[in-house]
Amino acid sequence: MIESYSFSVSEVEYPILQKLCPSDFPFDYKTFAQREKEGIASMLTQGMRVIPVRVSVNDFMEWCKKTNVQPNNTSRCKYAIMVGKQLE
Repeated sequence: MIESYSFSVSEVEYPILQKLCPSDFPFDYKTFAQREKEGIASMLTQGMRVIPVRVSVNDFMEWCKKTNVQPNNTSRCKYAIMVGKQLE
């Protein structure tokens, strides 16, 4: 089974993420959490194990600045992988 990580934030941190990436997260936290759950379930049916990684949005923003990347889907994925591997 292929293992991957997903970028996950708390309800408290979600508004900060929305401000950082408004076009990526135009919906409320409940919708975000439901979409995350559905995405993980979908990947599971495709033979992938996805581990949600609860991240600090502020730490993510700092990482984006240090690595000179835009806060987008690609950078969120890379950051989730990096943090997830550190937690292993």
